[in-house]
Amino acid sequence: DHRDLHSFPTRRSSDLAYVDIEGGGAPGNTNDYLTGTLDIQGADATMPTQPLLKIDHVTIAGSGSNGVSLYDGAGFAPGSTELTIQGSAEFPIGMWSRAVDGVPSGHYSGNAHDEIMLYGQGQGESIYESATMHERGVPYLVGHPAAGGTLYVGGTTGFATLTIEPGVEMRFKKGGVMYVDHASGTNPAFSALIAAGTSTQPILFTSDAASPAAGDWLGIWFGDVPAPTDVIDNARIEYAGGVSVTGSASCPIPGMPPPNPDAAIRIFGVPASQFVTNTTIANSASFGIDRGYLSDVKTDFLATNTFSGIALCNQSYPGGMTVACPDPGAVPCPK
Repeated sequence: DHRDLHSFPTRRSSDLAYVDIEGGGAPGNTNDYLTGTLDIQGADATMPTQPLLKIDHVTIAGSGSNGVSLYDGAGFAPGSTELTIQGSAEFPIGMWSRAVDGVPSGHYSGNAHDEIMLYGQGQGESIYESATMHERGVPYLVGHPAAGGTLYVGGTTGFATLTIEPGVEMRFKKGGVMYVDHASGTNPAFSALIAAGTSTQPILFTSDAASPAAGDWLGIWFGDVPAPTDVIDNARIEYAGGVSVTGSASCPIPGMPPPNPDAAIRIFGVPASQFVTNTTIANSASFGIDRGYLSDVKTDFLATNTFSGIALCNQSYPGGMTVACPDPGAVPCPK
């Protein structure tokens, strides 16, 4: 079935099998990065992802915007498979972060931007249900041009785990950040991150800048007490440590820009273990890891990890519960 369409906007379910769609996606009265040849709007943005688009061997070619746009709760239906998008003026897919689990297998190269774009507009898109970010052959970009580039995992009820498959590359726009639990305190986390790469397929967290630099994005932040299931293994985190307005309980050191100990990874609650392993942290504009909590147990994250191009310490020094911070000049600052 060969169709030549201006666009295909809908709020109802669509089931497409063995269909080619060419020349659609005119942006109309919206920004071209916010619409697509298949433009699917959910019925209720506050509810779990609605499986409104079923794909089976579909090709979208020559879109004037994105190939597919999913928002306000819309997502791919389970069982979707073999989606090919090429020649789009923007991205192959632009979508709410909450629906990321459903991205089907397929081919997403040959577009103006060969990235799956997660809109990254804030907490309305939070990944409230457990999801997997599948390796689909192109990077994931967090943040459209007018968004903050913020990816939230978890809410305040239930428990959600984001699993990132080996080989996935995540790119963040300037100023972007990934929150694994947004709150900070001593409560158990409502979310977890499992980013377990392999030696041959590491997971990459990086900047989307054309000429990346230290501090382009803020990094990965773990609020509350990290879940015992958290894992970052065989990964690389680079060009993070950007300037924020958020302090922590780690001890001050000479030369640290007060009062915010920014870092590529920030941990605000006492971790149960050293859950970051076999990972490279490179080109951070501040710390490598901020141990931003109060604890007399100083869990060490240096042993199995590699640090390069870190502006301050490879890891900060946690504040103490019963013993105050040492004199700043005596705070350990490994490089």
